[in-house]
Amino acid sequence: MTGKVRDAALLAGGQGNRLRYRGPGDGLNKLDRDLCGKPLGLRAYLRLKDVFEDPLVVASCGSFPASLEGCRTVEDSHPGLGPAAGIAAALGTVDDWCFVAAADMPFLDRALIEELAAMVEYLPGDCTCAVPSWRKGLEPLHAFYRKGALDRIEKFLADRRSLTELARFLDARVLDAEAASRRCGADLELAFFNVNTGEDLEMARVIIYKLGDF
Repeated sequence: MTGKVRDAALLAGGQGNRLRYRGPGDGLNKLDRDLCGKPLGLRAYLRLKDVFEDPLVVASCGSFPASLEGCRTVEDSHPGLGPAAGIAAALGTVDDWCFVAAADMPFLDRALIEELAAMVEYLPGDCTCAVPSWRKGLEPLHAFYRKGALDRIEKFLADRRSLTELARFLDARVLDAEAASRRCGADLELAFFNVNTGEDLEMARVIIYKLGDF
């Protein structure tokens, strides 16, 4: 990736407690569950690595996915405070803009990320956050955060957790994901799909088989 957005981080915190069902893999970290031959977290990481040379993985001590061992990593310095803390940990390692995505998003779309990153290029110098929006709302875990937001995020973490609140707190610029998808041909339903439950995991498997995306 060239231009202002040269860094990326995959947030891999938490154990994924909602992803519970009887069958093979129970007790695993959510991101280590098999998804058509690749662990869920690794599939997301490889998608991100297709866009950025060396993505960072952020996880809490004690909950690091085995499938992402060997990747460049940073420990979440505020475990238990949610994804905003993971974003802060990532920003502590970068120089300027960082694209941040959740590690349970197996269909990250290179064309969409590049199209949105091109939009970030034109934002004013005092902008520290840019979040895609579409018919289902904001996507703060498929968004862009700037090093300059770090101090404000640290203050935010003192008493708040919501990423939607964080976007407002940072006066985020809204990126029109619908328009971006029309330009690049991305399927937003897939690009923003994340796995929270066993049903989501099964749906992801169906999608992969339909697409032949192994």
